[in-house]
Amino acid sequence: MARVYRQLPVYEDTGAVRALLEQGSRQELLTLPLAAAQSPLDAEFVQDLCLQLAASGDAEVRANACLGLAYIARIAGRLDRARVEPVLLHELREQVEFRWRIEDAIEDIELYLDWAINREPAN
Repeated sequence: MARVYRQLPVYEDTGAVRALLEQGSRQELLTLPLAAAQSPLDAEFVQDLCLQLAASGDAEVRANACLGLAYIARIAGRLDRARVEPVLLHELREQVEFRWRIEDAIEDIELYLDWAINREPAN
């Protein structure tokens, strides 16, 4: 199947984002964290959105939520480590099909925020 690349939507206000979060299709939820992170929205709001999507029952939505966190790190230069790191590590342990995306997100966050995330499982 050929991939079709489309420009991400730009969200000017949080109302549209909240509406999609409540009633969006799977495809909309897949792109929501990425589009929101690149939109002129408050970084903390987008971080909260990504963390909420990281609790989805859909593994790909969760993986894209982690990638959205990496977008925030790149664009805004900040994340709440105490809230974000446990989510990233949980997804790193739990993901199978999209583990590579979580690894990419962690590497980007480490690069842009100068973090060192311990990927070793806790004993």
